Amino acid sequence: MKDKIMTRVDRSDLKLPPLAVFVLVAWFAMIAWLAAGDAFAAGPGELPWKLTLALVLPQALFALAYRASAGLRDFVHALSLPLITGLQSWRMLGMGFLMLYFWDVLPPLFAYPAGLGDAAVALAAPFLVAAMFTAQGVSRRRLILWNWLGVADFLMAFAVGFLASGSAAGLLAGSVTSDPMLRLPMVLVPAFGVPFFTLLHIVSFLQLYRSREETIALTAARATA
Repeated sequence: MKDKIMTRVDRSDLKLPPLAVFVLVAWFAMIAWLAAGDAFAAGPGELPWKLTLALVLPQALFALAYRASAGLRDFVHALSLPLITGLQSWRMLGMGFLMLYFWDVLPPLFAYPAGLGDAAVALAAPFLVAAMFTAQGVSRRRLILWNWLGVADFLMAFAVGFLASGSAAGLLAGSVTSDPMLRLPMVLVPAFGVPFFTLLHIVSFLQLYRSREETIALTAARATA
């Protein structure tokens, strides 16, 4: 059982702390305000560097803050693993990309891998959460693998989205491009949704690897006792 993740139901653990909610609302409002002015749009001869910055900057700031602040580290490790895992179920909304493809809004090169990848990650989330509340628990390795698959899905969608765009990176662009993803309302997905869900994966990794280290240390202590 040493490689299993188990938990007990506590309704207070299934809610985000008020400070986290405030930060998320402020972050979303800032992205929406920038998007309203087409801040993330890229012209035919431009690279979509502004959207790339919106995707990468939150992870970089989080990494710096996590390293510098013991309080943030304590906050991250106190978050409910079932909650941050279950929130990934919202990625089922990615199936909307397929609907937009059928309406000739998005190209299949982007819509199919992005939509189906999000759906696969989202479908697995509630089953993993349910397993955490059973006596058998869920394998730590399985959770780590699922998180890596979730990150890989974003990297793949990021790559094909740029390749299918009308920007300078659109080497595989056709008559229908992924450019609607650079403007409201769709830009809220890559500019806010993707970095938010990526941060959830990062928090999961941090918790899972820390619990693994604690398990190894406990096992070693028992062996030498």
